[in-house]
Amino acid sequence: ATLRNDDSSPVFLLGIMSFLFAITGSMVFLIFSDLIIQSNIINQVFVISLMILFMSIDIYASNALIGLEEFKKLFYGSFFSVVINFIAIFYAIFTNDIYYAILGLLLSIFVQTFLNILFLFLSIPKKIIRNISVKKKHFSVISKTMGPMMLVSIFAASGTWIIGKYIINQSNGGLSEFA
Repeated sequence: ATLRNDDSSPVFLLGIMSFLFAITGSMVFLIFSDLIIQSNIINQVFVISLMILFMSIDIYASNALIGLEEFKKLFYGSFFSVVINFIAIFYAIFTNDIYYAILGLLLSIFVQTFLNILFLFLSIPKKIIRNISVKKKHFSVISKTMGPMMLVSIFAASGTWIIGKYIINQSNGGLSEFA
């Protein structure tokens, strides 16, 4: 696979924007968690916020590895993630405490994100890294494609969230009806 970051390729700016959106999304969840999800569903708001952060960062890294056709490297990150998840789940079952499963999920997401970012930087030729640039026209190139895609995602997710929130708040069965 070829990788380029010339005047027509906004790959580096897209990475920066993805990272900033990841931070923003996790902070919005952390600040407004009481409005987003009921405390009786999950009380580990900070842990969930970190999961959102790492999963959002991993979207860029894993998709970049897919674009570079580095499927074996993607496998390694996913494999270690699954192993950590299984260990945490079995430990949570053994101790009868779901907190360990939640922490295991956070750790597995972090490890996968870390490995995918590491593999991404190891896959990019050094001459490309030295020539990375952000041009003014990269913003317009990204906004033409990413803007509409982001709006569609927000609309789709919002509808599902609003309906789910309504079912939980308005029904007699609450969470069981939602499930």
